[in-house]
Amino acid sequence: SKSPYVEQFLTHEISAGRGQRYLDLLWRFYEKTGHYDKAATLLSRLADNENDEISLSQRFAYLSHAIICAQAATDPKTKAMVQDLRDKVEVAHIQMAIKDCVDLQTPSQQNLVKLLDGPILPLHDLLQKFA
Repeated sequence: SKSPYVEQFLTHEISAGRGQRYLDLLWRFYEKTGHYDKAATLLSRLADNENDEISLSQRFAYLSHAIICAQAATDPKTKAMVQDLRDKVEVAHIQMAIKDCVDLQTPSQQNLVKLLDGPILPLHDLLQKFA
């Protein structure tokens, strides 16, 4: 549906602090109604969110979908986001590989996995701490 009330309702729920579920519905709404620029921007923000409850694999999915939406957008600024999004996917891929290599035998390693399974860390930090 292209009803303006859907977007209005979702943004109201998000600003009221009802969060993640409504953010996911909003980017899907943007995508379904052809607002690929808005969908790509929101997906990118979701991937960059500092919320520890968003897993690394979910962030990876957000970024992958953001690339698809950005490529479908007609706005040149959104199309320009594609390379930045691809770079973030590469860093997320490296972080996933590191996370998958960590042995879960000790509590400190479990904390490390928890850290790696959250926000995408800067590549510099990943290389400095884990290379």
